[in-house]
Amino acid sequence: MLILCPYCRKQNEIEHVERGNNVECTCGAVFDLDDSTVLADYSAIDAPPPKQIGPYPIERFIGRGGMGRVYLGIHPQLNIPVAIKTLFPEYAAKPELRDRFMQTAKICAKLDHPNIVRVYDFGFETDGSPYLVLEYIAGGTLQEHLNKSGTISPRRAVEVGISVACALAEANKCGIVHRDVKPDNIMMASDGVCKLSDLGLAKIDLLEYSIREQQNYSRETKTGGLGTLQYMAPEQALSAKDCDIRADIYSLGVSLFQLLTDKLPYETYDPDKLYSLWFNVPPRSPHALRPEIPPELEQVILHCIEVEPENRYQTPQELREDLEACRDAVRQHKKQIRNEKITLRDQPESEKGKNLFTPTFLLILFLLVVLCGLLVWIVKTATL
Repeated sequence: MLILCPYCRKQNEIEHVERGNNVECTCGAVFDLDDSTVLADYSAIDAPPPKQIGPYPIERFIGRGGMGRVYLGIHPQLNIPVAIKTLFPEYAAKPELRDRFMQTAKICAKLDHPNIVRVYDFGFETDGSPYLVLEYIAGGTLQEHLNKSGTISPRRAVEVGISVACALAEANKCGIVHRDVKPDNIMMASDGVCKLSDLGLAKIDLLEYSIREQQNYSRETKTGGLGTLQYMAPEQALSAKDCDIRADIYSLGVSLFQLLTDKLPYETYDPDKLYSLWFNVPPRSPHALRPEIPPELEQVILHCIEVEPENRYQTPQELREDLEACRDAVRQHKKQIRNEKITLRDQPESEKGKNLFTPTFLLILFLLVVLCGLLVWIVKTATL
């Protein structure tokens, strides 16, 4: 089943659900399934997956992205699971997009970094449709973790930020700007290591378009919106072809904000309203939304999401250094919060009585005794 979120305009593929039911988008919006939100009652997820793509046997359908579908396959020689990405027919039919898909895959295949999902192979099916073979990450995405388990701890957020910053720094060496950093594209391996996926691939077809043009194009072709406006830097939303690595830093800041608070800096799905908020209203305070976030970490996040690119971190290395410096602040803040939660009620009975006899309490008690004695003396003197 293919559905369209009326709020973020993202298309999602879900198993068939009868119309009239409510569903929840990955953006958090809940909406009814009706003629305006159902694009197709049955889609690829409801159909059996292809038995094979290239030489790779296919196990099952994994998900749907902005440009195509992803399947779980098995490497025929190594016998390990792999993720296989295919293009939608409307993209695969365009030679310029196929060529760019292949060239970008070649560039990404050269990246060998522990925080980047690796590219294993690239090929064409008999009908000319390209496919990309990627490292399969069994732990799922951080968006899935947020949906199932809720927010992550400040300590974990610091480590996620450092991992993604390292990945962006490596990609930046090759001139790659991701342009779609968000929790949906940050994978979590079974050992807890975070890996950035769709590096350089998420937007290779519409880089020259503004977000408004992308939305119009998406409606005309019935394909999903490429990227989510709420994570985009203002300059990318206005002119995607001109943005640089600082746009990815902005998107990482928004992602950390959401992973920590389950909120976005600006809660709106209206592009015009978001443009206005960007340039007229400061983002919300993460610390105000969740007091256990230390001010030092909040400062790093807010520095990432400055409206003007020149006011942000200029390189992923700068961001990584500040996040590493936050490690001690996170530990100290956690300890402080824990200490503040200790109340008299939680203390042992033997300790509760001791708290009554503080120096201040004894001083007040002494003054009361003196005052009472003085009043007694005045009364006795008056009666004589």
